Amino acid sequence: MEKVEKNEAKTKKQFTINGITIYRILAYFAIYSVLGYILETLFALVMYGKLESRQGFLYGPVCPIYGVGAVIMIVALQKFKKNGYTIFLGGIIVGSVVEYFISWCGEVFLNVRWWDYSGRFLNINGRICLLYSIYWGIIAIYLMKSLNPNIDKMINY
Repeated sequence: MEKVEKNEAKTKKQFTINGITIYRILAYFAIYSVLGYILETLFALVMYGKLESRQGFLYGPVCPIYGVGAVIMIVALQKFKKNGYTIFLGGIIVGSVVEYFISWCGEVFLNVRWWDYSGRFLNINGRICLLYSIYWGIIAIYLMKSLNPNIDKMINY
């Protein structure tokens, strides 16, 4: 009887979203939140010549907006990851929607405006613009074709 229960437990499927387990999604969130913090800190150092905290609303070396954005991008683009054109287009759409939503939430719930693209070409309410939407497409290609496969190898290890 014990052997049957063990086999049933082994064959039970784990909960997944687009084929990605919840544990892997949590790992992505943690890894990309830390990488985002490092990226934001280096960006501020290069652009403004000073070292400043760019962590967001959590304590420690994490920037959760990057974790959330990466997870949404990875999950949403799973079915498009074989073709660079569809990744690019999907990245434009997913990145822009996420960026718009986060900007809107910041303004409505926290009364803060983290960025303003009002002066940029083809912007929507200053929350998103054509240039940064194209950047999202480029980032999506890099994320899905290069960075995340290496992160997956690290997680599997």
